[in-house]
Amino acid sequence: TSNDPVVENEPAFRLIKLIDSIASLSKEDKVSFYYAPSGVCDSIISQYQQVYLPNTPFWSYSRLRLEYNSSQLPVKAFKWSPSGSEHQYSEIFYDGNGRKIKHINYNDTYTYTYDHLGRLARDTQFSSFGYWLSYRTYLYDSKDNVLEWKSFSTYSADSAFVRCTYDKAINPLRKDWNLLFYDPRVLSRNNLTSMTYVNTSNAETVTYVYNALNLPVKARIYNTNQAEPVIRTYIYQ
Repeated sequence: TSNDPVVENEPAFRLIKLIDSIASLSKEDKVSFYYAPSGVCDSIISQYQQVYLPNTPFWSYSRLRLEYNSSQLPVKAFKWSPSGSEHQYSEIFYDGNGRKIKHINYNDTYTYTYDHLGRLARDTQFSSFGYWLSYRTYLYDSKDNVLEWKSFSTYSADSAFVRCTYDKAINPLRKDWNLLFYDPRVLSRNNLTSMTYVNTSNAETVTYVYNALNLPVKARIYNTNQAEPVIRTYIYQ
């Protein structure tokens, strides 16, 4: 459509849009990614459908503008407000190997530690006042894939865990995801085929479909608290 982001000479593997849909609700949420001539993603626009009636959709919007350092790593994000102004939303710090070690958001902070092989071992969330809120630990298999991670929180005595399975294809998105938050695909060597999240109140399973370039094109997200799954579509240009 005319509203889709278009970038000249953009490589085939560049993600430009995510669409989450629920058929029975006529619901469709979208996240669009815009790129600078240098190839980095410099803007992310999210559209969330608040009213699900087909003839009267109502959308809410949010926008992040990203700034990068000389190594093409994102270092700052600015969030747009409805008044037309923007404020600094987050700032990211790296070590000498280009690994994220701290992520300061508008209302919390994450720190990251790595194992002797340079893989993410733990991330910890703190409040804006410095109080510990939660942390996650990561377990890898012999092929450098995230096999499982566990979450612990001050909000609950119960922990949650995520377990992942992979195919044998080499993951083209590994260490090349220029968004602000870690995703299992950027941490692992092979392509993720399923991811299951479990805590005491619900379970959620995500399964993926890939194209010939080993890029994800569909994901089916099923939560035990939902009547039907969310279908996520990945669009590239």
